[in-house]
Amino acid sequence: MKKKLFLIFGPLVLAAVLLAVVLVTPFNFTKPDSEEIHEASLSQSNNIFKGTAVKKAAFE
Repeated sequence: MKKKLFLIFGPLVLAAVLLAVVLVTPFNFTKPDSEEIHEASLSQSNNIFKGTAVKKAAFE
């Protein structure tokens, strides 16, 4: 009986836990601010060009 209940509700509980983990995990999809774009457009060093989003915004 317990095995049947686990086979029914186990995937539902697992899906709910995985969904909660995905929603709680911090993702940073913000656009770079204007000061960061200005610094990136003036400097060509590696520590300023952190990613392709900053590069694209600096050259636009």
